[in-house]
Amino acid sequence: MKKSTATRSLRTKEYKQSQPVEINLIDHYIAILKILFDGKKYVNEIFNILRKETKRIPYQSDKSSTIFAIKDLLKYQLVTETIVQRGKTKRKRIRKKKPIIQKRIIELTPLGKELSQLIYYIDEYSHRYKKLKDVIDYHFNGNDIGIKQVILRKRLKERGWKNQEMELYDQYMASILSLESHLPMVILNTLLARYFKIIHSYSSISDIAKEILRRVIMDAITKYILDRLEGILADKIYASKSQRDNAFGTTHYLLSGWTTSHFRDYADTYSENRFIQNESLDLVRVLYNILDPPKHFLQYVLGREAKRDPKIDLLVRVLEESESKGNS
Repeated sequence: MKKSTATRSLRTKEYKQSQPVEINLIDHYIAILKILFDGKKYVNEIFNILRKETKRIPYQSDKSSTIFAIKDLLKYQLVTETIVQRGKTKRKRIRKKKPIIQKRIIELTPLGKELSQLIYYIDEYSHRYKKLKDVIDYHFNGNDIGIKQVILRKRLKERGWKNQEMELYDQYMASILSLESHLPMVILNTLLARYFKIIHSYSSISDIAKEILRRVIMDAITKYILDRLEGILADKIYASKSQRDNAFGTTHYLLSGWTTSHFRDYADTYSENRFIQNESLDLVRVLYNILDPPKHFLQYVLGREAKRDPKIDLLVRVLEESESKGNS
């Protein structure tokens, strides 16, 4: 048994030495910080929670990786530790002392608490979003699309809809679409705002703290924004082509709002500044090509303003011309 434990410890040490820290223990750091969200813990408590609840941590049966992770978190001042001694030194007849047991209590520092809160509440967002989505899927079932009105009303009644609410079914559906379309932009800006707050609040942040923060933010963006945008057009509730197209148009318009606002600012302001005129236009062209909007997108977004403002009209034509060149 001892040999097996020693072998595992050696393998863990070799793995630690062969991998950069962000690959090796970054998930471990994040898991420990989340565990400490609701207060300080003994090291054994942390290990037992990790072993029970965390599936992504390597070598969970071996405490050494957890010890390594806690040591790093202490080194980079994301946690502190307190040593608690247990056991008394009463002498027995045989003149032997009871062993003194030392237990380590791990607690978050202010920066560690910031990261822990962010990790915890991002996971909480996932739970709350799932509950919301379950309610939406139940009351606005995708199988209802295109069925006869009498059948739809019967189904809605079985789900607890009132007669006056059934009359507003289309409006409710539109509001659901709007909600689903807005949430990716809302959570994106929320994440970036919290990132900025943390960076601003601490004059000195270690590389490991930055790496944890970046990993947490990027994983959240991938899971709750990028993956969500992949799924939004395929959700049951938007099963028909027209519904999917409508969802895409609404979502794309919302997400591209900052970009088109920048285009407007260029035409109104930056184009008049001879010092940055050419370079800022080049950047606008690149942004437009990254966005790669649907045909006549700018006419739809800026068409009315283009009719009133020659500078915006010129910019729209320049960008649409650059698009046609790129496609030729």
